[in-house]
Amino acid sequence: MRLATEEDIPMLNEILNSPGVNGGASMGTGIQMDVEPVMRAGSIIFTNGVGAVSFTPTVPGQFEGHMFFLPEGRGKKAIDAVIESCEMMFDRGAEKITARIPVSYKSSRLLTRRAGFKSAGTGTSDYGMGIVRETEFFEMEKKQCRF
Repeated sequence: MRLATEEDIPMLNEILNSPGVNGGASMGTGIQMDVEPVMRAGSIIFTNGVGAVSFTPTVPGQFEGHMFFLPEGRGKKAIDAVIESCEMMFDRGAEKITARIPVSYKSSRLLTRRAGFKSAGTGTSDYGMGIVRETEFFEMEKKQCRF
């Protein structure tokens, strides 16, 4: 994994909007996603060319993580990419990383657990665009990271 730059925006958008990725990223709306505003707003994004993990600052020292991978980047490659990205965030001073994943996204929730995140329970979450889903919340503190 490496830190994504503005030059990576077209590649990241291509991944994010590819079939099999966009449906989850857009919560089934089919809306074309764009990482540029997220990156410009201060999110940190790491990529390996077949996927990405982004971290949005929420409060000082805490970030919300998001991931998206093409089929060829899933499985162990995705788990390793998430672990490596979290390690890089902790090296950058993050103290805690959270994630929220719709309960219906079973493979994403399993990947998150295998990367070392702990469940913090379930509830509903507003994802914007009028989308509210039953969600599992996850968290990882620096001392929990599996690296």
